[in-house]
Amino acid sequence: MLYASAFLSFYKCWSNDGLLRHNIVANNMNNKMKDSCVRRRMSWLGHLERVEEDRMPKKIFTQELEESRRKGRPRKRWKEEVERDLQVQG
Repeated sequence: MLYASAFLSFYKCWSNDGLLRHNIVANNMNNKMKDSCVRRRMSWLGHLERVEEDRMPKKIFTQELEESRRKGRPRKRWKEEVERDLQVQG
């Protein structure tokens, strides 16, 4: 997301429909970046499913935290993002 915003801050279109083009480019870049993140999460999830139970990444993935979260806006956890991705994909 940072790369897209940095690119778009320097991107200028000098034609009459510059704002429309700017919005189209921004939406396309955001969609591509989101798709890339989802693909990488799904790839890592597949790896975690195949790895042996005694490996550290598998242990971290399967363990449940007993602590409560901090005050304020809850941070997104990787596991929650993967669950949301799976629901969206069907």
